[in-house]
Amino acid sequence: MRFFEPTDDGAHPSLVEKLAELYIQTLGSLAPRVLVTGEHGFLVNPVIAAKVRAALLAGVRAAFLWRQLGGRRWQLLLWRRKLAREAARLIG
Repeated sequence: MRFFEPTDDGAHPSLVEKLAELYIQTLGSLAPRVLVTGEHGFLVNPVIAAKVRAALLAGVRAAFLWRQLGGRRWQLLLWRRKLAREAARLIG
């Protein structure tokens, strides 16, 4: 089993689970807590809950790196379209 090898559904399930555990151990213990709303049937699914936690961790990490590199909030507003185009280019 290759830990970082992507699957058809995205990242490897073991990697997503480990990132979700990291979120729980670090950001999940801080106050105020992030409240995720949605359909209860989906949110109680452990696989989906792990994906949500991993995405939250990735978002906080991205924001932290953005600020470390000199990024500001107003830049996100002004450069939103440019950033979206660049992200699409990198993905596809």
